[in-house]
Amino acid sequence: MKKLSKLHITNSLFISTNIFALMFQIKTANAAPTGYLKLATRSLLAEAVRSPSMSFIQKLSNGKLKASFLHTGQRNLGFHNFNVKSGSNIGEKRDNGQFEPLLPTAYQRRLVGESTHFRILTSSRKGFSKEINILREGENIVVTSEKGIGSSQHVLKRTVLDFRNEDIDGPSTSDQASAPLSEPTITVTRHSISNGQSQGFDTETIAKYEVPNLKLISHVTKIKSPDKLETITQHEDGTKSKIIEHIDGRESSFMFNHLGETLFSNEIDNNGDRVVITRLNTTTYSKLKYSSTTKKLIEKKNITPTVLESEIFDNDGNLTSTTKVNKIPTGETIETTKHSNGYTTIHKKRQDGSLLSIITHSPYGESFKQDFDSNNLPINSPYRIN
Repeated sequence: MKKLSKLHITNSLFISTNIFALMFQIKTANAAPTGYLKLATRSLLAEAVRSPSMSFIQKLSNGKLKASFLHTGQRNLGFHNFNVKSGSNIGEKRDNGQFEPLLPTAYQRRLVGESTHFRILTSSRKGFSKEINILREGENIVVTSEKGIGSSQHVLKRTVLDFRNEDIDGPSTSDQASAPLSEPTITVTRHSISNGQSQGFDTETIAKYEVPNLKLISHVTKIKSPDKLETITQHEDGTKSKIIEHIDGRESSFMFNHLGETLFSNEIDNNGDRVVITRLNTTTYSKLKYSSTTKKLIEKKNITPTVLESEIFDNDGNLTSTTKVNKIPTGETIETTKHSNGYTTIHKKRQDGSLLSIITHSPYGESFKQDFDSNNLPINSPYRIN
């Protein structure tokens, strides 16, 4: 009895876990009482690789597709049907190029057909007309959907199952024969409108997945505005890169780790100079600035939480000054600058950033000091301290 109970619990956990994993992939297609739930298209297409006999769609040797559709108003979570709203029009393309309705089964809900191209005319959750096309392109299966044409809700999506390891004619060379076969992939491209003032699509997302585990390989988002194009790429290791292309020809690029921290940036500042910042380790950054006119290095900095070291160069590349800024535990800072003419200046600042004093050492051994109040106003004239 104990063994039976243990087996029952184990099986229950197994079933619950699988149902949870399945539900995780489900997207709600209609929230109304007559709505339906269906699996994401990428999950349905992946099943054509994982378990072709159980998939809603199968490739046939005659170049066609065999597909199964289900008119439903209930929660049917199977992979073996493509769920559509009750009343949707499902057609298959015949040899004469015309679409003709699929004939239902005896139960009037399930429709099965064989064609190179299926078309579904239905409506979206918000009531927009929606057209879904399922077709075969060579050895690949493509699903497109479009809804909300003429509105700010216009969305066009294309999902491609790429059977990259298939070659019906076989490899043409011995090198191809010995090369490792690439795994099938699914690429989902979505065009949408994020700005209601846009006259057309201004956002594109491209997500690429491995099959059969649907592991995300990369995710690219492109956002277009009147003055720039912004491209954000999520990489397999969790890092993200962003490139901004401005209409005036300027380009900026950034790299972030999985925590959103900046690892690298390359952009133009307000003066038109190019600034490149690189994260050297957890607490240290390098900052390089290049002239907008000569393109030569004009400033170099190493930055840590307590110390900043910088070098300034002229347009000919000659070093003009070096500066070291130390932040002491009390919050005050000491900024020491050595100039190419032999002078050294020391700026001491209070915790709030206001200037406390300036000490100047001349190359002739003379030292002068000037004190300031909390408003950065001089308290006295420079006076000799040696």
